[in-house]
Amino acid sequence: MDEISRGNGAARPGLGAGTRDMAFVAGLFDLIARPAKRTLLHNFIKYVNYSNIEWETGHLSEDYVIGMATTMLEGAGLNKPDWLTEERYREHVYDLDDLLFLACDYAADAAFYILFSDKDFLFDFCKIVGNSVRQFGPSDADCFEKPGVIKRLTYLPSWLRTAIYHRDHGHCQDCTRDLTALNVPFTDLQYDHMLPLDVSGTNDPTNFQLLCKACNTSKKAKPLVKKQLVCTYWDMGP
Repeated sequence: MDEISRGNGAARPGLGAGTRDMAFVAGLFDLIARPAKRTLLHNFIKYVNYSNIEWETGHLSEDYVIGMATTMLEGAGLNKPDWLTEERYREHVYDLDDLLFLACDYAADAAFYILFSDKDFLFDFCKIVGNSVRQFGPSDADCFEKPGVIKRLTYLPSWLRTAIYHRDHGHCQDCTRDLTALNVPFTDLQYDHMLPLDVSGTNDPTNFQLLCKACNTSKKAKPLVKKQLVCTYWDMGP
């Protein structure tokens, strides 16, 4: 367990994530190579959240830690253990670590539900990821075709195709053509990398959008994300 120094020179136990950080980094190549239900964005949200929690548990007061932990566990639908008190929780720091790490999954799911609908955000996220992808190549992992370029998938899982289709409301994200009609050929439904693989895009679910065949063919290896239209449920005028 890590010892986190306080301003007065004393140290108190913090929640150490060293082993988990290593596992996270080791799994990144798998995440950029093929679609996983726990996406890069899920993992990013979880580890940023957990890093904040790790700092808070090492630097803030006991009553704050208890309140924060209680709120997170309740939000995640996890039972609050009877040892989660100011008097006893230090005896169960590893147990609290495991519970909060698990609760971070729920927080990541809740945030992802909102962010996956924001294509502008997703494209910016993919560009940030792409900056890291450019630093690696075949010598680092088998998923690379050449430096900075991930190998193309031969198959997109049905759960991802269904999710992209419904998120994009069955419309081409370039020309807005309606692809829901029964007479639309199946081959006209194409799932495109928003940030192309040739410019360090990934096969993570956050990098896909629905296009018609004509738009996908003309797009080629150019990044393409049209400005997202925001529809309101009622007239927002005066």
